[in-house]
Amino acid sequence: MIPQQDTITSLTIFNQIGQQMLAEDQGKQADGEHSHYFRADDLPSGIYFYQVRAGNLVKTKKMVLLR
Repeated sequence: MIPQQDTITSLTIFNQIGQQMLAEDQGKQADGEHSHYFRADDLPSGIYFYQVRAGNLVKTKKMVLLR
């Protein structure tokens, strides 16, 4: 959930040892809920962490990529 109108957002994906695997700047987004698809063709199956930044909001969650 993006808290404010015209907030600059970004998505970063890390592997289990904290190495950055992918970083995408989403630019300015309107407030509200959004979805984003990213290409994981170069990533092997495993556990990853994704971090979403929107203004002052920073959320990090775990995800599992299965092939």
